[in-house]
Amino acid sequence: MTPEQACQYEMPFGKYQGETLERIATIDPAGPEYLDWMVGNISLDPDLQEALECFLAIHWVQELVDRSVEKHRGRVGRSEPIENRNKPKYWWEQ
Repeated sequence: MTPEQACQYEMPFGKYQGETLERIATIDPAGPEYLDWMVGNISLDPDLQEALECFLAIHWVQELVDRSVEKHRGRVGRSEPIENRNKPKYWWEQ
């Protein structure tokens, strides 16, 4: 499964039924943790399991990249918050 496919995978059940994994992670501050919980606590369809594992790997790597960039740019005198900077949406687009 590609990163793009994982991001666009739609939740087949529950309170987020029909929402993409990417949307779940952005509309709910606890979304990524909820998806993490699902992987470890619910018996899932193999396709959903694969999509969640791929998406979560992408999500947490992106978090690390964002933090690293913010820390690095902070050292060289950039003061604006990372949210205000122009940056690719995902780390693999850099």
